[in-house]
Amino acid sequence: MINVPLDSVDASPCAALAIGTDYTFGTLLDTHSHRRAQFLYGMTGLMEVGTEEGAWVVPPYTGVWIPAQKPHRVRMNGVSTRSVYVLPESAPR
Repeated sequence: MINVPLDSVDASPCAALAIGTDYTFGTLLDTHSHRRAQFLYGMTGLMEVGTEEGAWVVPPYTGVWIPAQKPHRVRMNGVSTRSVYVLPESAPR
């Protein structure tokens, strides 16, 4: 799925949902969290990911694991993402 809001499919019983999203340069996804864990992968551009524990610059072809319910923010600098959202019971770590 491309450019589909997570909220529109989050009720699915599937253990994992894959969504691709294209962002304009400088888009800030302010602090938020998800019911599902997220593996966030950048195909292009540069992501700046921050949590209360720290901040990371994530180059293309690299991803980060964000646990379920973990507050985080992301600045997208020319990024096309691929995310896999995983139900908490399927990713207990």
